[in-house]
Amino acid sequence: MSQTPAVLGRQIKSAQGLKSVIRTMKTLAAVSIGPYEKALQSLNSYVRTVEMGITSFFRNADPLIYELATKKPSGALAVIVFGTDQGMVGGFNDQLARFVTENLREYKGDTLVWPVGERVHLKLPDGPFHLMAPIHVPESVETIPGLMSQLLTEIESEREKNRVTGIQLFYNQPSSSHGFEHIRESVFPLDKNWLSGLKALPWPTRIFPELFGGANVMFSALVREFLFVSLFKACASSGVSEHATRLAAMQRAEKNTDERLEELGRAFNQLRQSFIDEELFDVISGFEALKKP
Repeated sequence: MSQTPAVLGRQIKSAQGLKSVIRTMKTLAAVSIGPYEKALQSLNSYVRTVEMGITSFFRNADPLIYELATKKPSGALAVIVFGTDQGMVGGFNDQLARFVTENLREYKGDTLVWPVGERVHLKLPDGPFHLMAPIHVPESVETIPGLMSQLLTEIESEREKNRVTGIQLFYNQPSSSHGFEHIRESVFPLDKNWLSGLKALPWPTRIFPELFGGANVMFSALVREFLFVSLFKACASSGVSEHATRLAAMQRAEKNTDERLEELGRAFNQLRQSFIDEELFDVISGFEALKKP
């Protein structure tokens, strides 16, 4: 179909409307990312407190407890995968699902996978894994603790039935070079190198704390708190990555729309100028024809 000023005008109007929608979505993504970033920042002091508790415990605990806490998993492995159910995030779920599959391929025991998000649940293969029912992605930072409690309860239930001896987290973390990077984090059993690093840190006071109560009760409480902060961090990092990816996608879409509007504007001006030139040529031709005897 030949381009006319009316057709180009409609295309320009449509592109302007699309740009308005993109700008709104870009603003929403920029606003949504803030609470997740603040949650990660405020979590640092809590994480440090839990780490100090673990350090204090293992300096006084029975070496047998240390061996049990750092022993390689021999039973079922609990895996939690943090995806997203929102659009405009590129390969957020697809790439993460492939990363999970590749990293768990060599594990010989049973693997129980809790997908956070229905879309990432559909991307994970059901053959090598036992996929649990998908869990809704938190809609805001305020709803993350509820998700954490649900996951911890379900994992504890499966631990008693299927001898779960290991817990791993898979999620996307913000990256300045690629938008996001895939993270595999083993939260239990505890990493020996990580524990050694904690023990090497200086204690902030001159008096070292003493432990009261049963060692098993204290250890269970510390591990549960450590799992909670690890899950919260993974979920919040996934949220930051999701909104940052969407923000970058909207910025690219806005740039492409601006380039399209500039292209349509040039075409419209050229077409309008050609119509004006034709009309002037007709007027001049008629005037010259009238001048001839």
